[in-house]
Amino acid sequence: MAQTDRRKLTHPNELPKLIAWAVSVVAMLMLVNSAWTYTNISALVKQSQEYSYGELAKGLAIAVSDSIVTRDYGELETSLRQVLSNTSIVQASVADLNGKVLASMRRNEKNKVVINFSQATLSMPKHVGVDPYIQFEEDSRAKVWYAINPGVRAGWLYLEISDRVSEQILYSLKRNALIFTTVIFILGMAVLSVVLGRSFRRMRARETALEKQNNDLSNAAFHDSLTKLPNRLMYEISLKNAIAIAETDSTLVAVCFIDLDGFKAINDELGHDVGDVVLVKIAERLRMMLREYDTVIRLGGDEFILILTGIKTREEIQRLLDRVIGAINAPLNLGDLRRHVGATIGVVLCPLNDVNATAVLNQADHMMYEAKKEGKNRWKFSG
Repeated sequence: MAQTDRRKLTHPNELPKLIAWAVSVVAMLMLVNSAWTYTNISALVKQSQEYSYGELAKGLAIAVSDSIVTRDYGELETSLRQVLSNTSIVQASVADLNGKVLASMRRNEKNKVVINFSQATLSMPKHVGVDPYIQFEEDSRAKVWYAINPGVRAGWLYLEISDRVSEQILYSLKRNALIFTTVIFILGMAVLSVVLGRSFRRMRARETALEKQNNDLSNAAFHDSLTKLPNRLMYEISLKNAIAIAETDSTLVAVCFIDLDGFKAINDELGHDVGDVVLVKIAERLRMMLREYDTVIRLGGDEFILILTGIKTREEIQRLLDRVIGAINAPLNLGDLRRHVGATIGVVLCPLNDVNATAVLNQADHMMYEAKKEGKNRWKFSG
């Protein structure tokens, strides 16, 4: 009897049914996974948009607050025109406390930035408070309202942003999910792992593209105008991101405080313009030396911060810092003159739990001064 059962299970007519059943189960799981992925990526896109749009509104509010107080409408329009250099922004308007528009710029049908004469007043939603209020529209547009408050409330800021890139990302994800499901039906369980791996890599690439777009939106408020490096405002954000990566990869994060040796002498001898050229050259060298997932920040003056991620050993940091010092020590061609600067670096290995960004920075600064006492042009670890 048992032998008869085994023959029935292995009958040629039963095998296609078993294969079809298995593939159907896998396909259903893939459909569920595709729907789950699409939903979560949609939520991620919206969350990223809310953050980047909010930071953009805050940065612009700071930039235009003085112009509102002094009633310098020419400077106000110039600031709004600069914001619309970002092609994702369709309209930017500033109004006084009563909603009367003081300045408004928009992008016309020919994609040119023009003065918006059609808007005389700005209607404010009831929900606008301390934080930016963001309203998403169905046509891939978002409307952002924010109170301009440089100590005393001075007016209102309104932005209209068109973000079709995110919609294209979501559409592409949905299309690819259907493609993956079709491939599962055709090729069966043998290629399932390959398809899932490919799907994951594509989603990671799109997430990276989205992060880059968000960084571009907040670039004006969070980057140094001279060196184009991230500024002090980006330090805490960059450190949090580095720690999040380190927790995922089980690696270390190092914060390095750099002070240039000999820069003041060049600045005093040749003037501030030449000093600015030196800072730009040093910033470019630091960018070239670091890995793509590290961060270099200009803190101010001749001080820079390095945030190193993906570190596994202290020796790895030491080798990288030796190369950084070597690159900074290379001769600087300043017209007909050649000058040298050095670098003294204080290093702190950052804890991954309960991090106080200011305390870490102060400790790195302290280690830099300890290194200077030992002869400059060197690095020194904390602990």
